[in-house]
Amino acid sequence: MTSAFTPVHPVIRAIHWSVVALLIALFAIAWSIDFFEPGALKASVVAVHRSLGLIVLVLAVIRPLARIVIGMPPAEPAPPLAALAAKALHLALYAAIIVMPLAGWIATNANGYPADIFGIPVPTLTAKDEGLADLAFEAHEVLGNLIVAAVVLHVAAALWHHVILRDNTLRRMLPTRS
Repeated sequence: MTSAFTPVHPVIRAIHWSVVALLIALFAIAWSIDFFEPGALKASVVAVHRSLGLIVLVLAVIRPLARIVIGMPPAEPAPPLAALAAKALHLALYAAIIVMPLAGWIATNANGYPADIFGIPVPTLTAKDEGLADLAFEAHEVLGNLIVAAVVLHVAAALWHHVILRDNTLRRMLPTRS
């Protein structure tokens, strides 16, 4: 069952693919941090990770607002249970992509460090608090694992739509030719 092809607005697609690229970079950095010896290089790598994470947070807040302002073409028709599963997965992914950088930001501040985006300061969310820092960092790691699982499901669903159902769900989010 294929409906007319209506691509998602280029701004929303650009935000989507920017977040994808940033998440790939963030996970690559996160998984490599332990390979660095303590020192200036490791501190710089962590600072880049924090900056990119805060950029993801900004984009994650902007994207739903852009969807409201710009609008979204209707999704491909789907059985009610599949539509509900898609909505739940998207909501979980959005929530995790917003809460994860917030947890990292709180962990940074609770460890006694200021946060910034490539040198541009952002507000301090909390005073130094080792217990809160541990809790926030643990939440940050757990959310990272949830994001990986949600992304795998998201990609699998997109491929299922494209390969099995042969509908336009995936094509709507891919770059289009002018």
